[in-house]
Parts: sequence; C-alpha cells; structure tokens
Amino acid sequence: MENNLTNITVNDPIYKVITDRVMEYLPENLKKLYSNVQQLPVIAGDNYFLHYSLYPQLRSKNSDNILDKVLGYYKQYVNSNEYQKIKQITTLDDELSLLHTIKLTENIAEILKQELEKQIQNMPQQQIQQLMQMLGMGGVGSGGNSQQGGNQDQQSGSTAVDPDRLLDKLLQQAQNNQQAQQVLNQLMNNAMNKVASNPSGFAKAFVEAKEKTEKAKELKDLMGGRSAGKEPGSFRKLLDLADKVYEVKDADKIISLGKKIESSLPRFTKIRKERSRLGDEVGGYARTHKIEKAIPRELALPDELFYMKLVNGFISKEKIVTKEGSYYVIIDKSGSMEGEKTVWARSVALSLYKLARKKKRRYFLRFFDTRVYPSDKPLSNPYDIVEHILAIKSDGGTDITYALRTALKDLKEHGFDKYTNTVIIITDGEDEVDKRLVEEFKRANTVLVAVMISGYNSTLEKIAKATGGQYTSAELTSDGALKIISLVR
Repeated sequence: MENNLTNITVNDPIYKVITDRVMEYLPENLKKLYSNVQQLPVIAGDNYFLHYSLYPQLRSKNSDNILDKVLGYYKQYVNSNEYQKIKQITTLDDELSLLHTIKLTENIAEILKQELEKQIQNMPQQQIQQLMQMLGMGGVGSGGNSQQGGNQDQQSGSTAVDPDRLLDKLLQQAQNNQQAQQVLNQLMNNAMNKVASNPSGFAKAFVEAKEKTEKAKELKDLMGGRSAGKEPGSFRKLLDLADKVYEVKDADKIISLGKKIESSLPRFTKIRKERSRLGDEVGGYARTHKIEKAIPRELALPDELFYMKLVNGFISKEKIVTKEGSYYVIIDKSGSMEGEKTVWARSVALSLYKLARKKKRRYFLRFFDTRVYPSDKPLSNPYDIVEHILAIKSDGGTDITYALRTALKDLKEHGFDKYTNTVIIITDGEDEVDKRLVEEFKRANTVLVAVMISGYNSTLEKIAKATGGQYTSAELTSDGALKIISLVR
C-alpha cells in the first residue's frame, strides 16, 4: 500500500525500518495481526514521523477508506493539547517516538483483536463449522475431533468455538491458504472499519501511549537522560520499565520523591584528583628519563641538546587520575522496611546514582535481608538499577554484617580497593554488627556512611565512625535525603 497519512512516503527506506522495528517489539500474540492488516504498519510509520519530525505534515485525503477515517482523527489530534505536550518530549527523540508508536500500535491492535473475536463469536453456527473444517480444526460432520476447535454441546449439537484460538489459526494459515486469506480480509475490513469509526477507542489508545511515553521519559531522566539505544537490549528494558511502573506498588512515589531530591542536587561538585603518570587527563608537565614518555618536540632537538636531555631528563606530559572510587549503596529490604521507609530509601538510592554520575564515580547497588540481592553481582547498569529499585519486594529478616562483608568483597573483586570508596547502608536493623569490620573497611580503603531509619544501632555507629565515615538518623523527607547526599558528597 502506497497510501499513507503524512508527507513521508511508505516507499522511503527509513519508513520500512520504522515499521519493522515496531513489529520487532510488539507482543508475540499481536505480531501476526500486525503483518496481516495492511493499514496497521502505515498507521505505525506515520505516527512515528508525526511525533519525531520537527514539522510533520498530514495529507489532505487518503484513497483507502479505513486510512481516510484514521486521517480524519489525526487531523483533530495534531491540533490538540495532548499532541503539543507529547511533542515536547518526542521531537527528534528516536527512542520516545518509537516507544509511543509501539504502545499506540499495540493498543490499536488489541482493540482490533477484540473486535475480530467478537465477529467470530457472532458468526452463524454453520459458517463457524465450515471455517473450522477449512482450517483443519474439526467440527460437526467433518469427521474430525470437534474438541480441537471447540467443545461439543451435547444437548444442542452445536460447537462452542474459542474465538481467540480460531483467529490465531486463521492468521497462521492466511499466508498460504487463499480461502483463509479471503475470509480474513473480509473480517479485517469489517473490524478495522469499526475501529477506525470509533473516535473514543482511538482516543483511549492515544492516551495510554502518551502516559507510557511520559513514564519512559521520567525513567530516562532518572538515569541521567541516558540513551537506551547504545547498549544491546536496553530499549527493550526501557519498554518493560515503562510498563512495570504501573504494576509496582509505590513506584510513582519513588520516582516523584527521586525527582524532587534530584532537582535540589548541586549542579557542580568537586572531584578529588592527584597527579600521576597514568590517567586520561593532562594536568601539566614533568621530567622523565624514559624517552618513550617524552613529548614529540623533545625528540627533535639538535644532537648536543638531545644528549643533555638524555642525562638530565626529558619533558613529559603529567596526567591526572581521579582518586575517588565508587559509591556502593546497600538497602535493607526486610519486611519492617515496607511502606514509607522503603520509598524514601530507594529515592535516596536513585539520587546517589545521579551524584555518582556528576562526580564520575562508579556506582554499585544491592539490597539485603539475611542475604543479598541480586545474589551473583551488584547492580551497575542504570536500567537494572532502576528496575530493582522499583520492583524488589520488602520482606525477610536482617543481617547487616553479611551485607557489609559482601560489599567489601565486591569492591575488592572490582579492583576498587586502591581507591577511596564509600559504602552507604540504609537500614532500620538493630542487630549487632561484627566489630572486626572496622579493620576490613580500612584494608579496603573504604569509609562507611550508615543511615538509620527509626531506630538506633550502637555497633553500626561505632564501625561507621571508626572507618572515618558517618552515622546518622534518617528524616524521611526530601530535605532529609539532601542531608544524606551532603554527607556522602
């Protein structure tokens, strides 16, 4: 089909790339529907460009009856406040434009699927029987097993059809069965006409797509505006996270408080550095007896000066390395932390991630009860960090000693014991902590900042102060969170 809704033609190679990408990320149960309904890829492709392009233009008319109805809806939509709001975040943003398009296409396809199933359910019994026989699903008088496609009603002799399974079979066979394709086309045209003629259905699909896109934008901002497309599988994680926000209790509270704390973070922060022959940043010049370290102009000197330099030393570039190591955050997820405590603690963890990015420090995160989570390694990928902050459940007991020893072990395994690290533990646990941890922290060149929620832990306080760190009681507010950030900074 060459008809489309915008001034971008379906023959443009980029257009095909977009529609294929939408297909890739649709749920499996909707992919066959998407590939069999010729209007769906057109709606998807045009929706992407309407939201991505700076100045998109709609066509005046479409020769396809269904697309012309959709075009009429789009003409109203592009003049709406909803479109103007979403355009502020999708314009020239490939990820958010694609995500909006995927969610919109998914919503429309779900509405279409329900309409198709309704049509199948309302078919005359004889027509259903013929369709089932054609698809090899049995049916009365076919000699096949009617249990394959539906249940035999013993009193009436009719077959109770499963519309979802019959539609799936029809979509599956339409590619190679001309008769099945004809039946499908007729059903599709009727169903798509009804969907396209229902502005309220389209409006609902657009509202849901807008909400998911806005959530994805919030998540990207929490991760420092990070682009999902730079890492394999990251865009899929962004899609999943945008869905998960709606399923997780208190997710909105965590994000909202995290954003409030983030807005008060200092824009600039000091990074501690020292001079070294290693590193990436040039900090000045030094003298060296190693020819390979000399700057190029030192090697182009006349012979007498060169030999003098060989004895006295050449000029070399001196490098600066960052001496600050990692922030390692470990959060109590025991049952007693559920509710306001865990919302605040997780929001602080998000803010500490943003601080780590500003200070160019590595960031690790684990949760703990009597064990640590994840069990294999600490979280460092931003998508994994946000996913666990939103989704991990609060339950279990508390073992602070095991959690802290695991943090030190992780730092050593990652080679961070040669830097100055900060472990931040947020807990309400009052269990006694092994005092031998003081020496273990010192050997790991690590200080402990202990944040206590609604309680007091004397052994944890002594260990924190003995490592050169801090022990503080938490105030479960954004101002209280900023105090923690200030301590760590």
